[in-house]
Amino acid sequence: MLDLEIYKQIKKKYGKSASWAIWEDAGDTPKSNIGDLSIFNDKEIYKKLNPHYVFVGLNPSVQETNEETWRNFHSLDNKRQNDYKLRYALKDTKYWGAYITDLNATKETDSTKVFVSDDDIKSFKKEIALLEKKPVLVALGDKVYNALVRCLQGEFIIVKIKHFSCYISKEQYRKSVLEDLSGV
Repeated sequence: MLDLEIYKQIKKKYGKSASWAIWEDAGDTPKSNIGDLSIFNDKEIYKKLNPHYVFVGLNPSVQETNEETWRNFHSLDNKRQNDYKLRYALKDTKYWGAYITDLNATKETDSTKVFVSDDDIKSFKKEIALLEKKPVLVALGDKVYNALVRCLQGEFIIVKIKHFSCYISKEQYRKSVLEDLSGV
């Protein structure tokens, strides 16, 4: 569980760029409700959040222009985004409610154009320091994993999972994620 004051600080400083691995349930389709942020209207949502794990993406996609709090990883673009796979993979696990953020703020869909600088790592460390403890870092893909290991190995436990944009079914993705996270 997260402390309310910590939640408020994170929301104020990083609410426009980060989020939490907690979503409304799927509706008629697997992608239904993935962009529904009403779950954050619960005044006690902080009690459902999990500061022990941080899922780390490379950068935000360019599709989202909305400036709503906690919008990142809760896409409105159901045609192109696959964050629903992450919801499916984490539902009913100890990772549900984990913090999610990106290493780099550049909005770009082509990851080959995004580079992680020392300043990005410093900013990331400052951001996750608000969580109080040293969380387990879960890298979403190779590029993020390599950057985290290069800069933070020995300081944090770092685990890699496939990015949710990979071309496998949500069921295969969940199986892969839970296998990769089984030791943490």
